[in-house]
Amino acid sequence: MRSFYTYAIPFQDTGVRLNYAWSDTLYTELYIVQGWNVTSDNNSGKSWGPSVGWTPTPWLSIVANYLEGPEQNNNTANRRKLFDMQLTAGPFNRLTFMLNYDRAREARVPPANGNDARWYGTTLYARYKINDTFEPTVRIEDYRDPDGFTTGLAQTMQGYTLTWNTKVAVAPTTLIMLRPEVRYDRSTADFFTNGNRFRSGRSQLTYGIGATLIF
Repeated sequence: MRSFYTYAIPFQDTGVRLNYAWSDTLYTELYIVQGWNVTSDNNSGKSWGPSVGWTPTPWLSIVANYLEGPEQNNNTANRRKLFDMQLTAGPFNRLTFMLNYDRAREARVPPANGNDARWYGTTLYARYKINDTFEPTVRIEDYRDPDGFTTGLAQTMQGYTLTWNTKVAVAPTTLIMLRPEVRYDRSTADFFTNGNRFRSGRSQLTYGIGATLIF
């Protein structure tokens, strides 16, 4: 699993996005959404936040996002706050790096005896372009949920993934992107299922296929 997409940030949003490009290298956005992973809100408040993207040079891109709003049932006083930052550097002689950092907090969470809940994590990607059709990628994730708010257990999780991004031409104007992936996850708690038991680590093989049109 990808800890960030699954636990650290909302996987989907329903709302409005406003975008303005100040120049070729700087843009800003404003989001107003119903809440985290919902289409119908569970209270009368909305979540909102700005986003800033900056590309000072062709080899460096920085995106910073902030999202804040009430997410508890019928409660608009206790707010959830998320900061997300993505930095992409490269390519440097066919090598590209991407760093993703998330930090979040929710105020006075009922399951935590009214205390604040916090979670945060870091992901590092490294992609190497061997040729126009083959770009293997290595991804390392470290996700920390000390209060067990997002995962259900107080734990630290690590994930290690190797992906073989391969483009295959199937027509003069169409490429198919094949993404066979090998991944290993581990945790400081017995979090992963193993039949009718739980364990602290697991490995898995996944495949993905995407189509890209070239005009």
